[in-house]
Amino acid sequence: MTIDPRPTAPHHDGSPMYVAPGEVRLGDRVPVRVRLPHTAGADRVLVRTLPDGEARLVEARVDRRDDHETWWVAEIGVDAPVLPYRFLLERDTPHGLQSVWLDGAGVHHHDVTDATS
Repeated sequence: MTIDPRPTAPHHDGSPMYVAPGEVRLGDRVPVRVRLPHTAGADRVLVRTLPDGEARLVEARVDRRDDHETWWVAEIGVDAPVLPYRFLLERDTPHGLQSVWLDGAGVHHHDVTDATS
């Protein structure tokens, strides 16, 4: 049996590959990363946070790319001891903008609560 190493879905977790390791203090800015297979077709990636209970979107940039996937990174401000965040993946299509959310529970085709951010 051969295992295909290419990613099949967008992925993010709390490991050091995706979130900067080390001590973080209030007021710091930390990079968070998401890995997207090219089949995801994202043209833009944004990170949604909730500083002071108000939603804020920070645009990510391409961090690195290979034959199968693209890693995106955005720096977010640490405004609270627990900072919920999730990713908005956008793609331009001939039929308009398509968007999906990625949080701790996976990919969603509609906006969801912050319970798994």
